[in-house]
Amino acid sequence: MTRHLVAALVVVFAVGCEGPIGPTGPAGPNGPSGPTGPTGNDGQNGDAGATGPAGPQGCVGLAPDQTPGLNGKITFEKPSNGQYLVPGERAVATISLTDRCGAILPVSSLGSARIYFYGPRRGNATQTRSAMLNAVTDRNAPDRQHHFVDLKTPKFADSAQQNLRVETDGSMTYTFSAVSNEPAGTYTAAVIANSVDNRDQVMIFGDIQIGTATVEEWLTGPMGQATCLSCHGGPNGVTYMHHIRSSSRSPLGSRNLDSAPIASCKACHNADGYSPNTIVRKVHGLHRGASQVAAGVAHPEYNTPEDKSLVDYKNVEYPSFPWGERDCTSCHADDSWKTKPSRLACGSCHDNLYTDTGTLSPPRIFGKLPPATTNGPQVACSASNDTCVSTYGTFAVCNGATGNCERQTHPVATDAQCGNCHPADSGGLSPISVAHALLTKTSTRGIRIASFELWKGATKTDSFNVGDRITLKFKLVDKNGAAVTNLVSGTGSGAMSGTVVVTGPIDDRQRLTAPLSIKTTGTLTHDGNGAYTYVLPADIQANALLPYNVATGTPRANGAGIYSVYFYINEQFSTPYPLSYRDAPDIVVNFKLGSTTASTSRQRQLITNASCNNCHDDVQAHGGGRHNGENCSNCHTKGAVDRTNLIADTQGNSCTQDSDCFGFASGWEICKDLKNNDGIKDTCVLTDDPTPNVPIALGPMLHSIHYARLRSGYAESTNKFEAAGKGLTYLAFRNGLVNLSEILSPIDGRQCQTCHGDQGTTCSSNAACSVGQACVSGKCKNVAWLEPSTAACLSCHDDAAAAGHAALNTWQSPNGAVETCNVCHSSGSAYAVDAVHNTFPTKPVGPRE
Repeated sequence: MTRHLVAALVVVFAVGCEGPIGPTGPAGPNGPSGPTGPTGNDGQNGDAGATGPAGPQGCVGLAPDQTPGLNGKITFEKPSNGQYLVPGERAVATISLTDRCGAILPVSSLGSARIYFYGPRRGNATQTRSAMLNAVTDRNAPDRQHHFVDLKTPKFADSAQQNLRVETDGSMTYTFSAVSNEPAGTYTAAVIANSVDNRDQVMIFGDIQIGTATVEEWLTGPMGQATCLSCHGGPNGVTYMHHIRSSSRSPLGSRNLDSAPIASCKACHNADGYSPNTIVRKVHGLHRGASQVAAGVAHPEYNTPEDKSLVDYKNVEYPSFPWGERDCTSCHADDSWKTKPSRLACGSCHDNLYTDTGTLSPPRIFGKLPPATTNGPQVACSASNDTCVSTYGTFAVCNGATGNCERQTHPVATDAQCGNCHPADSGGLSPISVAHALLTKTSTRGIRIASFELWKGATKTDSFNVGDRITLKFKLVDKNGAAVTNLVSGTGSGAMSGTVVVTGPIDDRQRLTAPLSIKTTGTLTHDGNGAYTYVLPADIQANALLPYNVATGTPRANGAGIYSVYFYINEQFSTPYPLSYRDAPDIVVNFKLGSTTASTSRQRQLITNASCNNCHDDVQAHGGGRHNGENCSNCHTKGAVDRTNLIADTQGNSCTQDSDCFGFASGWEICKDLKNNDGIKDTCVLTDDPTPNVPIALGPMLHSIHYARLRSGYAESTNKFEAAGKGLTYLAFRNGLVNLSEILSPIDGRQCQTCHGDQGTTCSSNAACSVGQACVSGKCKNVAWLEPSTAACLSCHDDAAAAGHAALNTWQSPNGAVETCNVCHSSGSAYAVDAVHNTFPTKPVGPRE
């Protein structure tokens, strides 16, 4: 058989004999991958998707000297009843601290952050509620964490309660312990935070009600509108009080602690707070200032420990006029100052009174008895009679050794008994409102100048020329509208006087007349119904008078312009002894002199009376005889200086021998015969000038006074008395030395607009604004403070280097001195007044001393 046949038979046989298929065997191993094939072509792009939501706005870059900022807020969850917490309920607060762009700052990134909780708000009831805060109360805690909780490294009184939770977004949740027996009222949580470098500072607040839905107000008014801000609130929005000033502990100060009086103050200074001394004692004591007689002494009878810091404020004079710290209403927004007396509230001013023993230590010294004759000396008291009681009141006794009347004792009393002798307005031995009365407001007739007109002969006018004589027609009424008829012609002093000063022009005032008494000069007539006519004694002269106390020089010509008649009334009162006070209305009326188109309605407002009264309440000078700061420039003109021996026989007090004169021992005053030419010495006169070249022009004088404590004393180095070179002293009425060296404005001295306030009226041009103001964006704004001058700048920058700088930059031209201050210090220049006085908060405020 051939091979092919055999093969075919095998195949046929095999097919024909096939059996059932067996199970599938396991898969064999994968073979090696083959080579990669070529890449295919890209497919077509799909349709664009919808635009997503916009992301958050990024924070813009920081300007030069700008910081990242620090802000925040505290939000409480609503109580279960929607109004107030009840016992057993827990307050829950959310705290967020953010930068200037709103991004939350983790507490770990800050230099410090603390939480305080205190309430209720009323007076001495305010306490740190340490139980609800779960704060340590040990004042000797090693880390000083007591009466607050450090949000960075919290220490809790009960460590089992972890009241603080930091959320994932960096905010914090603080769950307070349950309400227990806290009195009903308004409670405040406050967080004080600082950046690592301390440049950014913030204090934020959140309020919650406990036990009542009635919201309490702070005693000084709503936060942000507190009465404190009238004196301590800077025009830059910063509050200037104790903590803002730089110190060794805080070179940049702690402005956040002062930021929202009195809410910020009470966080620490409460009846049981971080500070052992309450805000009542602090505020009363330091504003009492120089009148403190036992500053900071402990009073265990009402749980007040020693407070040595109050001694540092014995150089403070409370600026409210009149009679300073008696003016309780300048701080208190309600009547609690007289309706809720307490030993703490009263004793923090009357600090020498110990109500547990009934003693005054040291005694209150009233002084000697009233003079026996008009203008005579006071009379020493005698222990053998009760004249002290009849003059100075109950409990006054005579100290025979000194001849002074004193009060040495006071009844022992508790808080509940205070009102028995000291009710609010009447009854008792001494009602509070009577003892604190501001007599210029409560005991005068309130005279008003109801009308005031200028006449030339028989013609009413506001235009005059050199050689014309001015006639005044005016009407006086009291606060009830009744005619005032006792300002009469003739001689004699009387209790009422009227004075006229003619000045001008209003952009650079000098006096055209000396102060004219309308009772002893010119011609004064009266119709019997309060209407008066006064004819000045002389015509308008071609030249102005020299400035006050300047003996020689060339009088300035009275050129065309707007001039003023300054008129003021004084009614003098002298009871109850020994107080003296005055009613003092005044007015300035402008007139045209020569050919001018300027408006007589334009006033002079380099400073504004409203700005003065923010702090002074009712600004007063010259024994209460002048009440309007804007009008002071009528006499305090450019070039004026204090009293000097260059004016012949500048008179002081009465005397009989040289030793009676205050300045004799220092070599600048003697007793001389001036009155009767009888050879008998009778009047002290200057032989030398103890305060040479001290300016009393209004601008330099006010700058010097308000910055006196921080001046360097270069201008005073030539003074010729025992305080030479040590401070700011003026030679004043009757050659008396008035030392104002300790005065310091409560506002940073670089905040010029504190006094140079804006007129604020709508305008279309500068002509519509007062002198010293300019029309800026449709409003009259003060620009006077932007003008540099030697006189203005050296009144604060009172050192040798500044004086040399000013001298070197003043050109002595043939026509007189030419100051070049504007070359470097004009508006818009690198060293402009507003640039160098920029008080961006990171620039520290100087120390008080």
